[in-house]
Amino acid sequence: MSAAPTPFSGPLTALKLDSTTASNIDPASGPPRLLPTSASAQSLQRRPESYNNQYDDGGQAGVQIAGGNGYVGMYSIHSAYQTGQIYLNPWDPTDPNNQFDILYAPTAHGSDGNCLENGSDYWTYESQTTTTAAFRVYSFCGNGFVLAKTMNSTFFSAYVRVVGNGHTPTYTTEMKKFTDGKWHALLYNYNTSSYEDLYSESGTATYNGGQGWVTFETHYTRGNCSTPPEIDAAGIRVQSPNGTWNYLTTGPWNQYGPYGNCIQTSSPATTITFPAPPQITDPQYNDWWATSA
Repeated sequence: MSAAPTPFSGPLTALKLDSTTASNIDPASGPPRLLPTSASAQSLQRRPESYNNQYDDGGQAGVQIAGGNGYVGMYSIHSAYQTGQIYLNPWDPTDPNNQFDILYAPTAHGSDGNCLENGSDYWTYESQTTTTAAFRVYSFCGNGFVLAKTMNSTFFSAYVRVVGNGHTPTYTTEMKKFTDGKWHALLYNYNTSSYEDLYSESGTATYNGGQGWVTFETHYTRGNCSTPPEIDAAGIRVQSPNGTWNYLTTGPWNQYGPYGNCIQTSSPATTITFPAPPQITDPQYNDWWATSA
């Protein structure tokens, strides 16, 4: 096992800038996302809405971070699986109502105007028969999905390790504001022992009153719930304006959900455990844990 990276605190010039951002944007970025006026959960701005006989009751659960505290950064450790290591229900070409299955988990969005959401995305969409896996960055300042890196063996070699006393492969990511006034999406590279600055933009996100979150979120059109493998969100921290990083145990946050059939009532269903499964003895390494049965 590797040690979990510490949050980035150095100057912006110490970061390795990813010069291939444009080529990393996933051309098969999935269905369009629109904000439904009746959204009751957190990150449904990315919810697919443009399909006939739309039926989306997949489910959400996670932790919500209150706005109004002036946080300038967020740190989170996320489970990761490659294409071929995770399975979501395939597209059914004989059923026009069964067109996609999407899982954002874990996916983390910073509070207090943070433009960015970084997370693991998995999907089977339209003619796919296998589930695609990607690390993606989403902008809540009007730009939608802005970057994707396929989670394959190359990605795992650079960014993924089992850390601390965790037991799933994970990467470490941050969304934070630097002195340039921009929000930056960071991803830790174990091969270089440094964070990479993947994307940045200025702005203020006002979605959901400035709240942040780290969530398990699945969407599907009519069909059975998928059964993803164990997924963990670990070591979640927020950064105060004075530069101090704090675990959620010392800040304003709450558990939310579960919402939706796939977590609450369906069989199989996903179970969300807070704050840690029994085999994880250090709460630093697991804030929530999702398993399917």
